Amino acid sequence: MDNELTDFYENPPEGFDAFDEESNTTNRARANRAASVLNHYASLTGGTNGHESLVDLLVDLRHWCYGKGIEFGDADEWAEHHFEEEVARSRR
Repeated sequence: MDNELTDFYENPPEGFDAFDEESNTTNRARANRAASVLNHYASLTGGTNGHESLVDLLVDLRHWCYGKGIEFGDADEWAEHHFEEEVARSRR
């Protein structure tokens, strides 16, 4: 896989490296965790770039939710709420 999962750090958004005391981490650390998951997922599926691997992972997560009786859209709304809160805290 190419480096597109890690290359976006050249011009990080405001607050990307700010320490979040509530969760004891930074948004960069969160992004690094996501990059690790996507890299591993790509190694399992043969994905060749970050976008492709992200889409494939989201599709598989939708299948997983469907099988478990979990509404993916509801989980995504909660994730969006958490994301917005984390970004807002990093800009304070």
